[in-house]
This record gives sequence, C-alpha cells and structure tokens, in this order.
Amino acid sequence: MKVWSLLSRWFHRRRYEQELTEELAFHLDCRRADLMKQGLDGASAERQARIELGMVELHKDAVRSAHGFASIDAWLGDLLRAAADWQRAPHT
Repeated sequence: MKVWSLLSRWFHRRRYEQELTEELAFHLDCRRADLMKQGLDGASAERQARIELGMVELHKDAVRSAHGFASIDAWLGDLLRAAADWQRAPHT
C-alpha cells in the first residue's frame, strides 16, 4: 500500500507541492501572529518568524525525502542520464 500511496503523490506532484507550500506558509503566518500578539510590529514579526522557520526549501526537501520522493527523483534522474548517454553513443 505504501508504494501505491507514493506513486499517487508522485503523479499528483503539482498538488502535493502546492499543499506543502501552503502548509509551510500556514506555520509562518501562525508564528508571525503569535509574535505580533507579543508586541512586535508586523515587519519585525515577519522577519523573526522567517528566521525561526529557517530555509523553507530545506524543510520541503526533508518532507519530500521522508515521503520517498528523493528515491524516485534519483532513479528518474539516473534513467534520463542513461538514456541521454545511450543516445549520444555511436551505434553500429
């Protein structure tokens, strides 16, 4: 069942990526709101929330890896490189 779930997410990757972006934005918004309740102005709260969240792309990569996308992406990359090498090789 895990393989089916992974393939389903991979085939609906655009939606998966959008949901991941929205979830991280939600966490950023919640933290910014908390900081504003503590007395920070909007710009300072935004900056502090971004600092605390860290590099968003690293979080996305970690989630993708946890869901198995790194393995599929690596396999597909290897397959595409092999196909390109085969195409460039002289055929007799």
